[in-house]
Amino acid sequence: MKVIGLLAVACLLAVLFPVGCLYLESPNRYYESHEDALYDGMWVPRLFPSDIREIHEQHNLDGNEVWLRFRPGPGGFHPRGHGFDEVRFSELQAIRSSDPFMVGWWFNRDQKRPSHKLYKGSCYPRRDAGGKIAFILETPEYFYWWCQHP
Repeated sequence: MKVIGLLAVACLLAVLFPVGCLYLESPNRYYESHEDALYDGMWVPRLFPSDIREIHEQHNLDGNEVWLRFRPGPGGFHPRGHGFDEVRFSELQAIRSSDPFMVGWWFNRDQKRPSHKLYKGSCYPRRDAGGKIAFILETPEYFYWWCQHP
């Protein structure tokens, strides 16, 4: 009976350990409004206006990927003013791209609407981004920004 109990515990740990590691490697942060803590760790570049709100951020420590969703403030947000160019959605399909881990705030890739706009640029426009590509998806309610290796 002890062997079965030990085997059950070992199996449970074998399943829970990888999920726990993924959770620790992909921390989530939420800010009701813009604050300097958003830039702690330098995962998020300082290109977003100070009036953005409802900010969700997740980054992956191993994959060096970052995901951000925010609602623009009264001043709006204009990706072209930060070196981003509007591109076709087919560009997004052509690259390997992952979604944030276990979050409910990220967009559904299959629900593209005519009112959505997609932009492509550098992850960190004011410094060498090391070839990292960023995308910005503009929807009527939110902006989604994510950065990844090409």
